[in-house]
Amino acid sequence: MRGQKNGLVGMIRKKMQDENVTGELTAYHCIIHQESLCGKALKMDHVMSIITGAVNFIRARGLNHRQFKSFLAELNSDYGDLPSHTEVRWLSQGKVLERFLELREAICEFLESKGKDTSELRN
Repeated sequence: MRGQKNGLVGMIRKKMQDENVTGELTAYHCIIHQESLCGKALKMDHVMSIITGAVNFIRARGLNHRQFKSFLAELNSDYGDLPSHTEVRWLSQGKVLERFLELREAICEFLESKGKDTSELRN
């Protein structure tokens, strides 16, 4: 593995020389692990608990999930669904947050149609 990493760094340095880039090249090992540690340090439980509750309400009940997908289709949304979030995989947290923000208005409308309070989601 180390040989592959050094070879890749060498290729990137060569490309930088060819393109006359004068900046310093910094190589990171295992960037995913570093992102995981940063995610844990942010302490976003107060945000994730609200979002996870909304996502679970939609995804955990079959009828709600089917209705939500139909609702997105009626809105001609770029997305047809909301990814499920699992506490075990920190990487899924970022995917859920990103998609949730893009679909926030549609999610709020859907939850309101189901009689749910969306004041925290809109805030």
